[in-house]
Amino acid sequence: MHSPEFLREASAAEDTAHPERNIVGFVGDDDRTRQLAEQVMATLPECPYGVITTARNAECIKYIGNAFLYTKLVFMNIAHEFTESAGADWETVRTTVGKDSRIGLGHTHVVQDSGRGAGGHCFIKDFEALIEFYAQHAHDEIGLETLKALRRKNDHLLVDSSKDLDLLHGVYGENIPL
Repeated sequence: MHSPEFLREASAAEDTAHPERNIVGFVGDDDRTRQLAEQVMATLPECPYGVITTARNAECIKYIGNAFLYTKLVFMNIAHEFTESAGADWETVRTTVGKDSRIGLGHTHVVQDSGRGAGGHCFIKDFEALIEFYAQHAHDEIGLETLKALRRKNDHLLVDSSKDLDLLHGVYGENIPL
């Protein structure tokens, strides 16, 4: 079984008690496995959306969701850099862009006390896992290079601001792919 969690480090207890969605992925396609998956789903807190699906779907849901937010953070860091370089006010730009319902304000705060970039336990490891998964299954060199470029930009942001270096080393060892 694979039941990905979607906890934010700053609000993990609240996210656990009140999830936005529950996903239970199972291996195999027999009645017993499905019953076990339904039992797991029944033990999870109520939420607006839940799905029982294959373990592979659950894995993709986890990686894609975190990779999207990772990408949004990396892009917002790039936007911050060119906004400030152009002499514009980042807070005004960020807030106004974030008021677009298609974009939202979540993951637009790029300057934090702990540094810059998409850090934390899940973003770094899940984005690396997505790159490996993509390389193994997609066979698209341009897409792979795009993902690697996003990773390099984020790793630079983390290293330059000394944010989550222990997590980077935990994923890459001493060979951070800058």
